Amino acid sequence: MVGLWHSDKSDLRFFHPIVTGDEGLYTRLRRHGWYLQPDKWEYREAARHIGAGDDVLDLGAGAQAFRAFVDPGRYTALDPYAAPGPRAAGTTGPQPPAGYDVVCAFQVLEHVADPLAFVAEAKARLKPGGRLFLGVPKRDSYLADLRDFPLDLPPHHVTRWSPRALATLARETALRIEAIDESPLEPWEVPLYWMARLERRLPRPPRGRSRRARVLAYLAARGLSALGLRPRAERGATLLLRARI
Repeated sequence: MVGLWHSDKSDLRFFHPIVTGDEGLYTRLRRHGWYLQPDKWEYREAARHIGAGDDVLDLGAGAQAFRAFVDPGRYTALDPYAAPGPRAAGTTGPQPPAGYDVVCAFQVLEHVADPLAFVAEAKARLKPGGRLFLGVPKRDSYLADLRDFPLDLPPHHVTRWSPRALATLARETALRIEAIDESPLEPWEVPLYWMARLERRLPRPPRGRSRRARVLAYLAARGLSALGLRPRAERGATLLLRARI
């Protein structure tokens, strides 16, 4: 049985034993337009700190949305399930040389079984003094109110991150932290936000009816969003670590 564990030392929450998603899972998810958003706060925030002449490596790049925010001639995208092309860090297949000014991984770390090994390999692709950007879901956001949310469970997500967990990761991998920033609530998140708030207020449904309750909460959340009801002063569900080697 898979359980959710918490490390007091690092503040990381992780599922054990680790069960990660395979190519079939991500191929199916990417057929849905909502899964890979083309415009996200973490892309814009990272791009503000990237110079015009910087060579950028995007790990787990998905549909390569970040290409639109940097110089496309200096952008390299790697993804474990992109075909054709090379594979991402931590998998077999051709790998790029070291020497990038920037390495990014947006919404990737929570999917990998060994975050320390992932960051070590990302660092190996950087020039001396290069920068690493890691975007992850913030566990203590509205996401915490979504009951048994499939996209926040194995085999999709296998770790849950807080600012302290990210800071611990940076220290353990000898990164110099520049900032750990938290996103605002983005437009694409609003239906999920309302869904989480509805689930928090409703009693837990009897066993066997949770799927029906989730569908009803989702439909109600979509209705609130369609009416233009937007929360005030709410934070989003993304943390962005900026660090240097």
